[in-house]
Amino acid sequence: MSDAIRFLHALAQALATATLYTPGHPATRRSLESLWQAVTALLATDPHPVFLFLGTAPVYAGRALHELRDWHHSARLAAVGVQRLEFDSALTADSLAHLVDRLTKRLNSGP
Repeated sequence: MSDAIRFLHALAQALATATLYTPGHPATRRSLESLWQAVTALLATDPHPVFLFLGTAPVYAGRALHELRDWHHSARLAAVGVQRLEFDSALTADSLAHLVDRLTKRLNSGP
């Protein structure tokens, strides 16, 4: 499994966990830690990863990730106006947690 796919799986887990539990809950903290580890690994191989969500398979590095063609978060993110996520070395664990919080709120309330 590629680092990009690991990251997207960890993102899906973090979004699901954030919907079910409060921000300080141990499950939420564990999912955010897994997401942080996944994005750190991704940044080690790609210093500026960019993901596109157009309602079909997510696109990473200009290539559709066909192995995730049924990844429902791609359509959900696109539907609420999140079509692009990109990261760089300035990313912190706190800013990543803030992103998950904002994405969760947007997914639960609409665009």
